[in-house]
Amino acid sequence: MKPSPKAALSTLTLALLLHEAGVPAGVLNTWVGPNPLVMKALRAERVKMLSFTGSAEVGWHLRQCFPRLPMTLELGGDAPVVVTPTADVESTAQALVVSGFGFGGQSCISAQHVYIHSLVYEKLASLLRQRVVEGSLVASPDSALSICSALIDQDALDKFELRVKNAILDGAVVTRAPRHENARAGLPTLLENVKPDCELIGNEAFSPLLVLHKYDELSRLVSILSRSQNRIHASIFSHSEAEICEFRALNYPGLLVNLPPNTRLDSAPYGGSGNSGVGREGPAFAMEEMTEWQTTYHSVAQ
Repeated sequence: MKPSPKAALSTLTLALLLHEAGVPAGVLNTWVGPNPLVMKALRAERVKMLSFTGSAEVGWHLRQCFPRLPMTLELGGDAPVVVTPTADVESTAQALVVSGFGFGGQSCISAQHVYIHSLVYEKLASLLRQRVVEGSLVASPDSALSICSALIDQDALDKFELRVKNAILDGAVVTRAPRHENARAGLPTLLENVKPDCELIGNEAFSPLLVLHKYDELSRLVSILSRSQNRIHASIFSHSEAEICEFRALNYPGLLVNLPPNTRLDSAPYGGSGNSGVGREGPAFAMEEMTEWQTTYHSVAQ
Protein backbone atom coordinates (compact mmCIF):
# COMPACT_ATOMS: atom_id res chain seq x y z
CA MET A 1 0.00 0.00 0.00
CA LYS A 2 1.52 3.27 -1.17
CA PRO A 3 -0.04 6.61 -0.23
CA SER A 4 0.29 9.84 -2.12
CA PRO A 5 3.42 11.67 -0.94
CA LYS A 6 1.12 14.65 -0.33
CA ALA A 7 -1.12 12.83 2.15
CA ALA A 8 0.73 9.92 3.73
CA LEU A 9 -0.31 10.19 7.40
CA SER A 10 -3.88 8.90 7.02
CA THR A 11 -2.67 5.84 5.08
CA LEU A 12 0.08 5.12 7.60
CA THR A 13 -2.44 5.46 10.42
CA LEU A 14 -4.75 2.97 8.67
CA ALA A 15 -1.86 0.51 8.37
CA LEU A 16 -1.05 0.96 12.06
CA LEU A 17 -4.66 0.26 13.05
CA LEU A 18 -4.77 -2.88 10.91
CA HIS A 19 -1.61 -4.22 12.53
CA GLU A 20 -2.95 -3.38 15.99
CA ALA A 21 -6.12 -5.29 15.05
CA GLY A 22 -4.06 -8.42 14.43
CA VAL A 23 -3.03 -8.46 10.77
CA PRO A 24 0.12 -10.65 10.71
CA ALA A 25 3.45 -9.03 9.95
CA GLY A 26 4.23 -9.04 6.23
CA VAL A 27 0.64 -9.40 5.03
CA LEU A 28 0.15 -5.65 4.63
CA ASN A 29 3.20 -3.60 3.70
CA THR A 30 3.04 0.19 3.52
CA TRP A 31 5.71 2.23 1.82
CA VAL A 32 6.15 5.98 1.34
CA GLY A 33 8.47 7.15 -1.39
CA PRO A 34 8.83 8.78 -4.80
CA ASN A 35 6.46 7.68 -7.55
CA PRO A 36 9.12 6.59 -10.10
CA LEU A 37 10.20 3.75 -7.82
CA VAL A 38 6.68 2.31 -7.95
CA MET A 39 7.03 1.83 -11.71
CA LYS A 40 10.12 -0.26 -11.03
CA ALA A 41 8.33 -2.30 -8.36
CA LEU A 42 5.39 -3.05 -10.67
CA ARG A 43 7.70 -4.90 -13.03
CA ALA A 44 8.41 -7.53 -10.38
CA GLU A 45 6.85 -10.95 -11.04
CA ARG A 46 5.56 -11.09 -7.45
CA VAL A 47 3.10 -8.26 -8.22
CA LYS A 48 -0.15 -9.96 -9.32
CA MET A 49 -2.54 -7.00 -9.34
CA LEU A 50 -2.67 -3.23 -8.96
CA SER A 51 -5.50 -1.27 -7.34
CA PHE A 52 -5.04 2.45 -8.02
CA THR A 53 -7.02 5.45 -6.78
CA GLY A 54 -6.09 8.81 -8.27
CA SER A 55 -6.23 10.90 -11.40
CA ALA A 56 -7.37 9.59 -14.76
CA GLU A 57 -4.11 10.78 -16.31
CA VAL A 58 -1.99 8.60 -14.01
CA GLY A 59 -4.41 5.66 -13.93
CA TRP A 60 -4.62 5.17 -17.68
CA HIS A 61 -0.87 5.72 -17.98
CA LEU A 62 -0.36 2.78 -15.62
CA ARG A 63 -2.79 0.70 -17.67
CA GLN A 64 -0.82 1.52 -20.81
CA CYS A 65 2.52 0.69 -19.18
CA PHE A 66 1.31 -2.64 -17.73
CA PRO A 67 -1.43 -3.89 -20.09
CA ARG A 68 -1.23 -7.51 -18.84
CA LEU A 69 -1.36 -6.68 -15.13
CA PRO A 70 -4.87 -7.00 -13.65
CA MET A 71 -5.99 -3.59 -12.37
CA THR A 72 -8.77 -1.83 -10.56
CA LEU A 73 -8.71 1.87 -11.42
CA GLU A 74 -10.78 4.30 -9.36
CA LEU A 75 -10.37 7.67 -11.07
CA GLY A 76 -12.17 11.00 -11.31
CA GLY A 77 -15.88 11.66 -11.87
CA ASP A 78 -18.16 14.61 -12.55
CA ALA A 79 -20.91 13.66 -10.03
CA PRO A 80 -23.96 15.37 -11.56
CA VAL A 81 -26.98 16.22 -9.42
CA VAL A 82 -30.42 16.58 -11.01
CA VAL A 83 -33.03 18.66 -9.16
CA THR A 84 -36.64 18.38 -10.35
CA PRO A 85 -39.66 20.63 -9.64
CA THR A 86 -40.93 18.16 -7.02
CA ALA A 87 -37.75 18.26 -4.90
CA ASP A 88 -37.64 19.60 -1.34
CA VAL A 89 -35.55 22.67 -2.14
CA GLU A 90 -34.47 23.47 1.44
CA SER A 91 -33.09 20.01 2.22
CA THR A 92 -31.58 19.77 -1.27
CA ALA A 93 -29.66 23.02 -0.71
CA GLN A 94 -28.19 21.72 2.54
CA ALA A 95 -27.22 18.38 0.99
CA LEU A 96 -25.48 20.15 -1.90
CA VAL A 97 -23.53 22.43 0.44
CA VAL A 98 -22.15 19.47 2.39
CA SER A 99 -21.50 17.32 -0.68
CA GLY A 100 -19.95 20.05 -2.82
CA PHE A 101 -17.82 21.84 -0.25
CA GLY A 102 -17.03 19.13 2.33
CA PHE A 103 -13.32 18.18 2.38
CA GLY A 104 -12.74 21.07 0.02
CA GLY A 105 -14.55 19.13 -2.71
CA GLN A 106 -11.56 16.77 -2.89
CA SER A 107 -13.52 13.62 -3.61
CA CYS A 108 -14.20 11.90 -6.93
CA ILE A 109 -17.92 11.80 -6.04
CA SER A 110 -18.17 15.30 -4.59
CA ALA A 111 -21.20 17.16 -6.02
CA GLN A 112 -20.01 19.48 -8.75
CA HIS A 113 -22.57 19.97 -11.54
CA VAL A 114 -26.11 20.74 -10.38
CA TYR A 115 -28.83 20.59 -13.05
CA ILE A 116 -31.87 22.49 -11.74
CA HIS A 117 -35.26 22.58 -13.44
CA SER A 118 -36.16 26.08 -14.57
CA LEU A 119 -39.28 26.09 -12.34
CA VAL A 120 -37.18 25.88 -9.15
CA TYR A 121 -33.85 27.22 -10.39
CA GLU A 122 -34.02 30.68 -8.84
CA LYS A 123 -35.34 29.41 -5.51
CA LEU A 124 -32.57 26.85 -5.08
CA ALA A 125 -29.83 29.06 -6.55
CA SER A 126 -30.83 31.86 -4.16
CA LEU A 127 -30.56 29.54 -1.14
CA LEU A 128 -27.13 28.34 -2.26
CA ARG A 129 -25.90 31.89 -2.91
CA GLN A 130 -27.07 32.95 0.54
CA ARG A 131 -25.27 30.07 2.27
CA VAL A 132 -22.05 30.76 0.37
CA VAL A 133 -22.04 34.54 0.89
CA GLU A 134 -22.90 34.28 4.58
CA GLY A 135 -20.32 31.56 5.08
CA SER A 136 -23.02 29.43 6.74
CA LEU A 137 -21.43 26.24 5.49
CA VAL A 138 -21.70 23.69 8.27
CA ALA A 139 -22.32 19.97 8.22
CA SER A 140 -25.44 20.37 10.37
CA PRO A 141 -27.23 23.21 12.22
CA ASP A 142 -25.67 22.21 15.56
CA SER A 143 -22.18 21.64 14.18
CA ALA A 144 -19.28 24.06 14.38
CA LEU A 145 -17.41 22.15 11.69
CA SER A 146 -16.74 24.49 8.80
CA ILE A 147 -17.07 23.01 5.33
CA CYS A 148 -14.27 25.28 4.05
CA SER A 149 -11.20 23.03 3.85
CA ALA A 150 -7.64 23.57 2.73
CA LEU A 151 -6.77 22.13 -0.64
CA ILE A 152 -4.05 19.50 -0.73
CA ASP A 153 -1.28 21.86 -1.88
CA GLN A 154 -0.60 25.23 -3.45
CA ASP A 155 -0.64 23.78 -6.98
CA ALA A 156 -4.19 22.52 -6.43
CA LEU A 157 -5.28 25.92 -5.15
CA ASP A 158 -3.65 27.72 -8.09
CA LYS A 159 -5.32 25.36 -10.57
CA PHE A 160 -8.71 25.91 -8.91
CA GLU A 161 -8.34 29.70 -8.97
CA LEU A 162 -7.26 29.68 -12.63
CA ARG A 163 -10.29 27.62 -13.65
CA VAL A 164 -12.64 30.00 -11.81
CA LYS A 165 -10.91 33.02 -13.34
CA ASN A 166 -11.17 31.59 -16.87
CA ALA A 167 -14.87 30.80 -16.40
CA ILE A 168 -15.52 34.37 -15.22
CA LEU A 169 -13.62 35.83 -18.18
CA ASP A 170 -15.86 33.68 -20.39
CA GLY A 171 -19.02 35.19 -18.91
CA ALA A 172 -19.79 33.01 -15.88
CA VAL A 173 -21.35 34.58 -12.80
CA VAL A 174 -19.51 33.78 -9.55
CA THR A 175 -20.56 33.72 -5.89
CA ARG A 176 -17.77 33.09 -3.37
CA ALA A 177 -17.52 32.57 0.38
CA PRO A 178 -15.77 35.15 2.56
CA ARG A 179 -11.98 35.04 2.68
CA HIS A 180 -10.76 32.35 5.09
CA GLU A 181 -8.01 32.72 7.68
CA ASN A 182 -6.26 29.71 6.18
CA ALA A 183 -4.34 31.10 3.21
CA ARG A 184 -4.53 27.76 1.36
CA ALA A 185 -8.24 27.29 1.87
CA GLY A 186 -10.22 26.88 -1.30
CA LEU A 187 -13.11 29.33 -1.04
CA PRO A 188 -16.48 27.63 -1.63
CA THR A 189 -17.61 28.86 -5.03
CA LEU A 190 -20.79 28.86 -7.08
CA LEU A 191 -20.62 29.34 -10.84
CA GLU A 192 -23.65 30.14 -12.98
CA ASN A 193 -24.12 30.91 -16.67
CA VAL A 194 -21.19 28.67 -17.59
CA LYS A 195 -20.78 28.11 -21.33
CA PRO A 196 -20.99 24.56 -22.75
CA ASP A 197 -17.37 24.65 -23.96
CA CYS A 198 -15.97 25.61 -20.53
CA GLU A 199 -13.21 23.22 -19.37
CA LEU A 200 -15.21 22.53 -16.19
CA ILE A 201 -18.07 20.92 -18.13
CA GLY A 202 -17.84 17.15 -17.91
CA ASN A 203 -14.54 17.27 -16.03
CA GLU A 204 -13.66 16.91 -12.38
CA ALA A 205 -12.72 20.08 -10.51
CA PHE A 206 -11.59 18.33 -7.29
CA SER A 207 -12.17 21.56 -5.39
CA PRO A 208 -14.99 23.33 -3.47
CA LEU A 209 -17.04 24.21 -6.54
CA LEU A 210 -20.68 23.90 -7.54
CA VAL A 211 -21.61 24.70 -11.15
CA LEU A 212 -25.32 25.43 -11.55
CA HIS A 213 -27.11 24.63 -14.80
CA LYS A 214 -30.72 25.17 -15.83
CA TYR A 215 -32.76 22.58 -17.76
CA ASP A 216 -36.37 22.17 -18.92
CA GLU A 217 -36.77 18.55 -20.10
CA LEU A 218 -35.60 15.65 -17.91
CA SER A 219 -35.46 13.03 -20.67
CA ARG A 220 -33.20 15.23 -22.81
CA LEU A 221 -30.94 15.94 -19.81
CA VAL A 222 -30.62 12.20 -19.05
CA SER A 223 -29.61 11.60 -22.66
CA ILE A 224 -26.94 14.33 -22.50
CA LEU A 225 -25.51 13.19 -19.15
CA SER A 226 -25.33 9.57 -20.31
CA ARG A 227 -22.72 10.62 -22.86
CA SER A 228 -20.32 11.78 -20.15
CA GLN A 229 -16.95 10.01 -20.05
CA ASN A 230 -16.52 10.51 -16.29
CA ARG A 231 -19.23 8.32 -14.82
CA ILE A 232 -19.25 7.13 -11.20
CA HIS A 233 -22.22 8.46 -9.19
CA ALA A 234 -25.19 10.63 -10.13
CA SER A 235 -28.04 11.90 -7.94
CA ILE A 236 -31.61 13.03 -8.36
CA PHE A 237 -33.65 15.03 -5.87
CA SER A 238 -37.30 14.37 -6.63
CA HIS A 239 -40.55 13.18 -5.06
CA SER A 240 -42.08 11.97 -8.31
CA GLU A 241 -41.94 8.26 -9.14
CA ALA A 242 -42.22 9.10 -12.84
CA GLU A 243 -39.20 11.42 -12.67
CA ILE A 244 -37.18 8.89 -10.67
CA CYS A 245 -38.04 6.14 -13.16
CA GLU A 246 -36.87 8.37 -16.02
CA PHE A 247 -33.63 9.11 -14.12
CA ARG A 248 -32.89 5.37 -13.82
CA ALA A 249 -32.18 5.32 -17.56
CA LEU A 250 -29.04 7.37 -16.84
CA ASN A 251 -25.91 5.45 -17.84
CA TYR A 252 -23.98 5.74 -14.54
CA PRO A 253 -22.74 2.86 -12.33
CA GLY A 254 -24.22 4.48 -9.20
CA LEU A 255 -27.63 6.19 -9.06
CA LEU A 256 -28.84 7.87 -5.85
CA VAL A 257 -32.32 9.17 -5.10
CA ASN A 258 -32.69 12.09 -2.67
CA LEU A 259 -29.10 11.52 -1.57
CA PRO A 260 -25.99 13.49 -2.60
CA PRO A 261 -23.56 11.78 -5.00
CA ASN A 262 -20.86 11.37 -2.34
CA THR A 263 -23.06 8.81 -0.56
CA ARG A 264 -21.28 5.46 -0.63
CA LEU A 265 -22.10 2.10 0.96
CA ASP A 266 -19.43 -0.59 1.15
CA SER A 267 -22.16 -3.21 0.80
CA ALA A 268 -22.74 -2.01 -2.78
CA PRO A 269 -20.35 -2.21 -5.76
CA TYR A 270 -18.44 1.03 -6.24
CA GLY A 271 -16.44 2.25 -9.22
CA GLY A 272 -16.50 4.16 -12.46
CA SER A 273 -16.94 3.55 -16.15
CA GLY A 274 -15.73 5.36 -19.23
CA ASN A 275 -12.76 7.53 -18.29
CA SER A 276 -13.48 7.03 -14.59
CA GLY A 277 -11.91 3.60 -14.26
CA VAL A 278 -12.45 -0.14 -14.36
CA GLY A 279 -13.35 -2.70 -11.71
CA ARG A 280 -15.45 -2.44 -8.57
CA GLU A 281 -14.63 -1.80 -4.93
CA GLY A 282 -16.34 -2.41 -1.61
CA PRO A 283 -15.01 -5.40 0.41
CA ALA A 284 -16.97 -8.19 -1.28
CA PHE A 285 -16.49 -6.77 -4.76
CA ALA A 286 -12.80 -5.98 -4.26
CA MET A 287 -12.26 -9.59 -3.15
CA GLU A 288 -13.96 -10.72 -6.36
CA GLU A 289 -11.76 -8.41 -8.47
CA MET A 290 -8.64 -9.71 -6.71
CA THR A 291 -9.48 -13.38 -7.12
CA GLU A 292 -8.28 -15.50 -10.03
CA TRP A 293 -10.63 -18.46 -10.22
CA GLN A 294 -9.28 -21.94 -10.86
CA THR A 295 -11.54 -24.82 -11.83
CA THR A 296 -10.61 -28.51 -11.59
CA TYR A 297 -12.70 -31.21 -13.28
CA HIS A 298 -12.14 -34.76 -12.11
CA SER A 299 -13.41 -37.67 -14.16
CA VAL A 300 -14.29 -40.73 -12.05
CA ALA A 301 -13.56 -44.03 -13.78
CA GLN A 302 -16.67 -46.20 -14.35
